[in-house]
Amino acid sequence: MIYYILMNTNKSQYFRIYTFDWDDNIIKMPTKISIRNKSTKKEKFISTEEFALHRNEIGKSGIYKNYEIELNNKSQEFSFRFFRDNSTENFFLKDLISELKRKNINYKRSWPSLIKALSTKDTARNTFIITARGHKPSTIFEAFKHLKKKKIIKNLPLLRNIFPVTHFFKECHDIGQIKFEFISKILNMYEKLDKKNNYDSFHHFSFSDDDANTIKTIADKE
Repeated sequence: MIYYILMNTNKSQYFRIYTFDWDDNIIKMPTKISIRNKSTKKEKFISTEEFALHRNEIGKSGIYKNYEIELNNKSQEFSFRFFRDNSTENFFLKDLISELKRKNINYKRSWPSLIKALSTKDTARNTFIITARGHKPSTIFEAFKHLKKKKIIKNLPLLRNIFPVTHFFKECHDIGQIKFEFISKILNMYEKLDKKNNYDSFHHFSFSDDDANTIKTIADKE
C-alpha cells in the first residue's frame, strides 16, 4: 500500500481518494491464465498469483521454461481470453459470484479498505479501480452492482472511475507504467479541483496493488 498526502486548501473540506488494483489485492478470483507448452502445444492454466510470481521466467527459465504466452488476442488460445469480454457471458461477474459462493472466500488485504471506501456516497465517488484486466468498465461495473444487491457494499463507485488497463491499451506491455499514468491523471484532476475551490487542508490519497513491480514503478516515479 502506498499513501500520498496532497496539500489542499478548507479545513472543513478535503478529499479522501482510494485507488485499488483488483486481482489478488481485493479478492482472489478463480480466473485462469493460459500458457502453452512449446513442444506439445498443450495448454496449461495457472492462477494470477502463479503468473505474477513466474511471468518474467515463462519461456526463459525455471519451471515454465518450456512454455509460452499467446499474445494474439484473436487466437482461440489467447492467454488472457478470460480477462477480456465475451459476447455470451460476463467472465468477471461469473468468477466473482463463483468466489463469493465458496465456504472460505479468499479475501485479500485490501478488501476491508474497499468496503470502507464504498461505505459513504462521498468516498464512493472518489474510489477508483485500476486493473490490468481488459474488460469494458461497464462489465466490471456489473460486478459492483451485484455486490450492492447482496448488501456487501453500500454504494457504487462511478463507472467513469473504473480503468481496465488492457481495455484501453490493447498492446500494453508495461502495466505498471500505464497504471502510473492513470494515477497521475487522477492526481492532476484533484489538483485542479483544489486550485479551483481554494481549499486549505490536506487531501488523503491511497493506492494499493499486490504486484511489487507495479508498486516499485509508481513509487520510483513519484
